[in-house]
Amino acid sequence: MIYRQSNTILKLTEAIGLSILSIILVFLFTDSLPVLNEVLWSVAIVLISMRYGLYFGLIPFFIAFLTSLAYEYQSGGDLYLYLTDLNHMLAMMLFFFLLLFTGLSSKSHKERYSDISYLYEEISEDKKLLEETLDEALSVNESYRKRFLESEDQYAEMYEMITALHFTDSDTIFNEMVRIVNQKFKGSQLVLYLISNHGDSIRSKINTNRDGKLKSNYWMAEMPSLFNKVMQETSHVLFRSPEDDPASPALAGPVFIYGEMRYLLAVDGIDLKSCTSQQIQWLDWCLKWMGTRLGFAYKYEREQNHHERYPGTGIFKLASFFKRFNAELERAEKIGQPFVIFELNTAGLSLDEIDLLMKNQLRELDTAGWDEETEILYVLLPGVEPVNETAVKARLQRALEKEVDSLR
Repeated sequence: MIYRQSNTILKLTEAIGLSILSIILVFLFTDSLPVLNEVLWSVAIVLISMRYGLYFGLIPFFIAFLTSLAYEYQSGGDLYLYLTDLNHMLAMMLFFFLLLFTGLSSKSHKERYSDISYLYEEISEDKKLLEETLDEALSVNESYRKRFLESEDQYAEMYEMITALHFTDSDTIFNEMVRIVNQKFKGSQLVLYLISNHGDSIRSKINTNRDGKLKSNYWMAEMPSLFNKVMQETSHVLFRSPEDDPASPALAGPVFIYGEMRYLLAVDGIDLKSCTSQQIQWLDWCLKWMGTRLGFAYKYEREQNHHERYPGTGIFKLASFFKRFNAELERAEKIGQPFVIFELNTAGLSLDEIDLLMKNQLRELDTAGWDEETEILYVLLPGVEPVNETAVKARLQRALEKEVDSLR
């Protein structure tokens, strides 16, 4: 670092003081050390000019020159001869060269130091400006982050929803849909209806509350008014309005699979005033993504699991049937949805005859499995109360027996 002294008096004092010290040392020891005079004055000139520059270095230089003249005059020498003496002139030239070299060198170093200091100040100002800009950017970023948080972590919930439904098994998709929708809205009843192929009715595939006001099955003519609105080619979730009948749920939305409305979701028992636009948008995306995943799942199941059914029929082989039974059992444990499973005797009928009969007697969401060794047909009816098992089983068994009698 360059030495800095802003007090001129101190600079003069130091230069004069060092010169006086040199005079005293020369006076005391010059007889024993003749070369001491040149050494001391050289040191004084170099130190002062290096510390304070060329101008202050002139002080010890002139004092050295005047002292040598005074010493020569006191000794009775001829001043003219002294001034023209080569040895004396060489000493003065040495002093002047040291003064010039160290003074200019000190000045160049100071100028270089000033340039570096100025550059450092510029860099510091730029750094300060960058820090202010960064602080402002961080402030803006924090503002945006708070906006994201204000929407109840909408993007995090969207990611969770996409991950939760990202399966190739349709039963898993249904179960996860129920879980995340109930977690989001906390309604008293959630029902997922399957729209029949004939378009004349809707039947519940999932119903989380059998005691709720929403029935498990509706004919088109008796559906609540909100369902009719959703069925009229709408692709968004709708709220219950004051114009809707009391039988309508709090909200309902469609599920499209390959562009066709196949399911209808209804949620009841929620406070409509507490619902936000972000929640409704989330449910819209959820139903759209659910339809997309179900489309992939159905296609995957047809391509990868075609061996699970008997060729040319809709009846499952026994192992595949009980795989679906386990999925229904898991759904019953998680959301309390009832189901019925029972056996039917099919002796005397071919598999094609059984398949045709079951297509006429069972719903689209029901599942049948056949044990070809014992000729026993297993039937799984999701959403059916156990109290209805006896009546349904008896009706199907009579239909099978009637078919056997007609073939005799």
